[in-house]
Amino acid sequence: MDFLKLAAKRQSTRAYKDSTVPREEILYCIEAARIAPSASNKQPWKFVVADDHTILEKMVPHITNDVITFNRFIPQCPVIIAAVTEPRPAYKTGLLSTLPPFAPFDMGMAVENLCLAAADRGLGTCIIGGFEANKIKAILGIPEENSVGLLVALGYPADGDPIREKTRLDTAEIVSFNRY
Repeated sequence: MDFLKLAAKRQSTRAYKDSTVPREEILYCIEAARIAPSASNKQPWKFVVADDHTILEKMVPHITNDVITFNRFIPQCPVIIAAVTEPRPAYKTGLLSTLPPFAPFDMGMAVENLCLAAADRGLGTCIIGGFEANKIKAILGIPEENSVGLLVALGYPADGDPIREKTRLDTAEIVSFNRY
C-alpha cells in the first residue's frame, strides 16, 4: 500500500466487531513497534497484550467509568495493549545528559508504528491516554519502576465504521523552508 494512503487509513476506531484477533496479527503489529527508532537505540519499551476476557474485564473500569467517560467503547474491545516505558541507563554523559528524556518520544514512534501496521492488516486502533495507570499496572503485574503512558485498543472495526476524511491544517500553514 502507498504510505500516504496507509497513513490516511489509520484512524481512531471506537467500535469493534466481536471477533478474536489472532496472535499472529497482534505480533505483526508488535514487530512494527519493535523496529521503531529510539534515541541511542535504548528501546525503552515493553508491550503487555491483554486479550484474555477475564483480564480485560478487570481493566475496563479503570479505562472508562463515571469520571473517565470518553472511552465508553472499551468494553467491546478484544485487545488492549499497554505501552510500558522501562527505565534505561542514561543516554550519554556530558552535554547529552542535559537533554530532555527521550523515552516518551521513542514510545510515541513505536506506538504509531504499531497503529500503522494494524491499519495495514485491516485492524482498527485507538490510542488511549486517559486511564488509571496504577490500577492497570497492578492488574497486568507491571513493576513499580515502570510507567504505562499509553494503552492501545486493537480489534477489527465494526461494520459501518468508514474511513473518515482527515481534518488537518493545510501544508502551507505548517511548513516553511530555511526560516520560520
